[in-house]
Amino acid sequence: MTYRQFCVWHRWMVESLNQPDRHDYYAMQIAAEVRRTILQNKRQSITPTDFKLEWKPVKAAPKKATKEEIEANKRRWAAFLGVPLEKMRQIKPDGTLVE
Repeated sequence: MTYRQFCVWHRWMVESLNQPDRHDYYAMQIAAEVRRTILQNKRQSITPTDFKLEWKPVKAAPKKATKEEIEANKRRWAAFLGVPLEKMRQIKPDGTLVE
């Protein structure tokens, strides 16, 4: 999937999730009926649209790893690969190897 295809798919997903289909209306009607049977104040009106869920994409802030997390990940990978931590090659942020 290309980036452009992903963007089109994501836009379609956002628009389609906020447009209830037949099944969503059925579930909203069931929730409204259940709520009406439990409701103490019978005068309060409950409609199925009260149970419509709004979908909004959430943008999480990227988390910067701490030095402790980085070292724990290095130890975990070294143990998984069966290589002593000292013999693993180190890579600088610019992509070059540490000698």
